[in-house]
Amino acid sequence: MIAKVIPSLKKCFKDNDYKLDGDSSDDSRFAFLISVCGQVFEIADDFSVSLSDVGYYGVGSGSSYGIGALCAGADLTEAIEIAAANDAYTSAPYIHIAQEK
Repeated sequence: MIAKVIPSLKKCFKDNDYKLDGDSSDDSRFAFLISVCGQVFEIADDFSVSLSDVGYYGVGSGSSYGIGALCAGADLTEAIEIAAANDAYTSAPYIHIAQEK
């Protein structure tokens, strides 16, 4: 991931004139979830790569609420509802994918 995908992603952004100047405005922020051979990687806007010890991943403004709810024992539907109740920018439609190895 770090040796091949991240350099390729950076090149793609550069080739397409995407700003990578450290501007922290919402227009230049991103997060990706990339799965390779059943392993999910979270890629942040600074191109850092993260792995989750608990196996839950999410992107978007309400993802921290949803992941916290899952860790506290909520099921997926409850976690999404908790995220929506606590984050003004989280609302239906929701997209979720289960990744199995």
